[in-house]
Amino acid sequence: MKKVSFLMATFCVALCMGLFSCNNSYEPNDPSNSGIGNDNTNTPEEPKPTTGTENGHSWVDLGLSVKWATCNIGAWKPEGYGNYYAWGETSTKSEYTEDNYTYKESPNSALPLIRDAAFANWGGTWRMPTKYEIYELTSSCTWKWTTLNGVNGYEVKSKTNNNSIFLPAAGMYGSFSGLSSLGENGRYWSSELNSNSYEYSPCIDFSEMGFKSNYGYRRYLGNSVRAVCP
Repeated sequence: MKKVSFLMATFCVALCMGLFSCNNSYEPNDPSNSGIGNDNTNTPEEPKPTTGTENGHSWVDLGLSVKWATCNIGAWKPEGYGNYYAWGETSTKSEYTEDNYTYKESPNSALPLIRDAAFANWGGTWRMPTKYEIYELTSSCTWKWTTLNGVNGYEVKSKTNNNSIFLPAAGMYGSFSGLSSLGENGRYWSSELNSNSYEYSPCIDFSEMGFKSNYGYRRYLGNSVRAVCP
């Protein structure tokens, strides 16, 4: 009798274990059985775009503190010369002289947006670059004198992500010489004034011989503008 009872008990235990193993496929490492759905908190973030548009105008991320426009203000292609502006003026003119210069004020900080040629012409969050942002462009990128569709200028390539912009040698407007140095030189305004002399604004200044971020040129001269955005 004891033997029969023992066999029956063994059979019942085996039967229960078999039912459990067939009906419960829970695996502790299977996220589908976590009890909290399939939300994967370790999904990597989508990479940020390195090109885009702001208010209808294209920008490139060079791995710097701001994004740089692909064209000059007044141009619609990278090699386009675009327009020329006296510092603090937002429209073009046929002559750029001290007598017809309209912005005599000397702001204590950056140029007011209403006097910023980039913001005034492109809107959105576009503006002229600061001295520091120009310094970033000259120090954190490689500069190569080249031609793009027959136009001389510099390919400015990021040292961190290899994206690049092209700055054409658009020349400049002088007091008496008019437009000069096309294809030879380029001068691009910053949004600030020289700390030692408010008559000057720092610029990107370049030729085939090299490039620099310098103390600047007289504010009434006509130079190019390359915009930045956040």
